[in-house]
Amino acid sequence: FVEMRDDSGPVPIRNYFPKDAAASVISGYGITQQMMAWLVDTIGPYPFEEYGVVVLPGFPAALETQSLSVFGSGAPDPALIMHELAHQWFGNSVSPASWQDIWLNEGFATYFIALFLEENFGPQGVQMFLSQVPPAMIAPGKVDTAHLLDPAVYFRGALTLHALRAEVGDEVFFDILKTYYAQYAHSAASTDDFIAVAERVSGAELDELFDAWLYHDEMPALP
Repeated sequence: FVEMRDDSGPVPIRNYFPKDAAASVISGYGITQQMMAWLVDTIGPYPFEEYGVVVLPGFPAALETQSLSVFGSGAPDPALIMHELAHQWFGNSVSPASWQDIWLNEGFATYFIALFLEENFGPQGVQMFLSQVPPAMIAPGKVDTAHLLDPAVYFRGALTLHALRAEVGDEVFFDILKTYYAQYAHSAASTDDFIAVAERVSGAELDELFDAWLYHDEMPALP
């Protein structure tokens, strides 16, 4: 592998590419510092000393390995880059208290794709994301071991955050995210922990909202 560093942003980045990696693959990860700066501003300080990716030929997916995410050697997908980077906060720093809380990892990282699209394209960015959401999904808050990584954990988990945002408004929503991260950084949190933060910050009773989105078999209408 060849190491390539980028110290132009708030966190040192070191990426590792195969020696024969195409220039377009290398340049495709150049967006990471822009994403990093936005996430630091949106969530809070990056939780580790460095970040980066390793591009591994033949690797069939993407994986949020702590501080050094793993990607295959295909053309970089900005959505996946954002997803794995957001996991450094939600998943690698704030970890789920149990596997049944896995939506706190995957739903958060997935919704940050929508938020970054919105940051770059305005309201239509969120609509671009919502247009990709499956029409019906199982409840992500009560998944069994056979469905821990079901698409519902990702997408309906993300929509739970979207519904929360619609309910409390942008200012309070982003305050909830920052408060939740600050309280549970480098530790574990449960769904109940997140709901408690959301209710404390918003001053609202949110059990009905979370119950409908996380535990009811029938998916609510999109907000």
